[in-house]
Amino acid sequence: MIQGAWKHRFFLFAIAVAWFLPSLPHEFLNWDDEAYVVGNPWVQNFTADRLLLPFRHFHLSAWTPLPLLIYTLEFQLFGNNPAPYRLMNILLHGLTCVAVMELLKTMGTRRSVAFFFSLFFAIHPLRLESVVWISELKGGLCNLFFISGLLLWRRAGSSHRRCAATLLLFVLALLSKPLAVSFPVVLLVHDFLLCRGDMKKRLPWIVFMGLLAAGASLVNMKAQVLAIGGEMSFPERIFLALYSPLHHAMRTLVPVRISPVYPRELVPTRNPACVVAGVMTGISLGLTAVAFYKRRPPLSFGLLAAAIVLTPVSGLVPFSTVWAADRFSYLPTIMLFCGLAPLASRWTEHAGPVARKTAPVLGCLLIALHALATQTLIPVWQNSATFWQRVVHLYPESSKSSERLFATLIESGLLDPNEVRDTSVAGEAAAFLAAEKGHDEEAAKTYASLRNPYRALPSLMKAHRRLENRDEAVEAAGRLLELNPKAPAASLGDAAEILAWAGEEKRALAIVDKLGQPTWGGARALGLLAANALTRDKRDTARQHASRALRMIPTDRDALLTLGRDAMATGERSEAKRAFNKALRHPSAGTDVQILSAGFLARFAHEDKQDSAANEFLNQAFPSNRMEGWTAQDFEYAAFIAEEIGQGKRAARLYRRALDLEPDRKTPLINLAGLHLSRGETESALKLLRQAAELWPEDVAIQANLELAASKSDAEKDKEMPGDSSPGKTRNPAENLNDF
Repeated sequence: MIQGAWKHRFFLFAIAVAWFLPSLPHEFLNWDDEAYVVGNPWVQNFTADRLLLPFRHFHLSAWTPLPLLIYTLEFQLFGNNPAPYRLMNILLHGLTCVAVMELLKTMGTRRSVAFFFSLFFAIHPLRLESVVWISELKGGLCNLFFISGLLLWRRAGSSHRRCAATLLLFVLALLSKPLAVSFPVVLLVHDFLLCRGDMKKRLPWIVFMGLLAAGASLVNMKAQVLAIGGEMSFPERIFLALYSPLHHAMRTLVPVRISPVYPRELVPTRNPACVVAGVMTGISLGLTAVAFYKRRPPLSFGLLAAAIVLTPVSGLVPFSTVWAADRFSYLPTIMLFCGLAPLASRWTEHAGPVARKTAPVLGCLLIALHALATQTLIPVWQNSATFWQRVVHLYPESSKSSERLFATLIESGLLDPNEVRDTSVAGEAAAFLAAEKGHDEEAAKTYASLRNPYRALPSLMKAHRRLENRDEAVEAAGRLLELNPKAPAASLGDAAEILAWAGEEKRALAIVDKLGQPTWGGARALGLLAANALTRDKRDTARQHASRALRMIPTDRDALLTLGRDAMATGERSEAKRAFNKALRHPSAGTDVQILSAGFLARFAHEDKQDSAANEFLNQAFPSNRMEGWTAQDFEYAAFIAEEIGQGKRAARLYRRALDLEPDRKTPLINLAGLHLSRGETESALKLLRQAAELWPEDVAIQANLELAASKSDAEKDKEMPGDSSPGKTRNPAENLNDF
């Protein structure tokens, strides 16, 4: 028979788990679940030699190695069955709720009051996103380690062994989700307000954890600044940071209009009433914490700790790409309860008999109402269609959410795209889906047919660029600038990139000069301008544009390639080396940038007669043991870089790997034919060019190369070439290419 405290723990865990079990049959969502599990090549194609890959790379602009490892293990055991993934989140939530109850008891809260607060927290509708969303495994792990660490710290006293265990839990929380960086600050405030006697002895542990948190913060902010860049000004972020506590507090007390997603285009900082309410909330919380820090230290700690854990996701700092997700209320609510639960416990001890009898009844009624609300909202997470239907129902003015809903309905076969093209948002959805699937011609036609195409212009000009429709892409960019010259910086940067690609140098530079902040599009525009300047032999201009692009985005591919080519031509390698080393270590460096940077560094090391360094960089650029998950595009780009640095044999092998994956891929066919021609293997080149001519009969360049190869072949047959008379003999590629 379960006795005493264990009875409360067991019932709390059982209720917390059972209340979310109806979500087990739900499907994966098209909101990050595909990126983390279903469409994640690292999870789906895991091999032992790729075990450390999540520790070296970011995923969706965040460093979350531990959840990725768990996803991999779950996939090996359960495949693409979503139920076990969701069950893991539910169990983590149950354990966290038990840890919350124990934490509240250490704050001086009576067991029954701690159980009530923990149960209210466990079944609240705001917990849905954290529990039933498969992609939020990172949050479930982080929350459990965060609360367990704080609980252990409360009981540690001056024991260095328990302090070390707290440090371990903090590291696990950081490996789960970067938002754990607030943990050392929470410990510092805790010791200052509640445990001053042990503060000096434990301060070195807090300082060490603070250094780890500072490093993780800088790396994560660097990775996410581009995802946020340009959306809000700094004053808007300040107002948003003040408004966030009010937003989460209102939905905790009155859970109405609970949405799976709160659209970013509806940020309330443009509403004067919300701004005033946010400022008043911030001032009130600050004054309350200061006024009660001596008389009610737990209350001051709860208010300050809630504000601390909310800061990284409040919008004040570029640490997250969203501002009001329900999952962000998880830890702040616990911290707030750490201050409110002791007050409630003290009140029950001094309240009159009527109040003592009434309080449990009202408490049970409050829990029942919130529990019922949770059950009514669980079906929202059933699949992608129900997910986006809820968002559009609450926020019909959000065009992006409507576009997502229509795209989901069309993709799932629930809606015929031909029946909805007359509706602007539905038409955008059809075009969006076509572009996602690579059907750029269909996307461009659909975008162009919309009655109100303003919102579609960024996607329209990108589709035209992929189709190499230069005039149409420039026209779309011009319309975007004409209709809204004060468009978001990200859209303006994309327009600058289109203009730079089209050769509109002055217009592109004028837009980049007005951006005032780093954007991907602006950096790519400068990189394209640098490459164009280098082809015209304007080396100073090329270096200037490339350096400016890399100051904006250290991993811009065209800028790096320009510096590499210029360094190989002029021998001035210092700037290029610095840029390549910085890009290679940058957290947002993709496979293409790693190949490019390591490849050129290998070339430079070889020319400096540093053979060991050259081999190390070559292995980093072309990792034969980690190419299993590469796409045809990855192999194609790797082959292109191998050609650039004089690795002819390697380039040929990589082009063949690309063609093995996609036999009809244009660039590898043509480039591999060029390699064969340069090595005197005319017949092999002819075979590839004939295949390309059959696939693309209207391509003038292919026809010209085919005629050139055919004439060479005829000349070889008419005149015997030295060294080629032996039928089985092949020339050494190093005789024709500078293979080091």
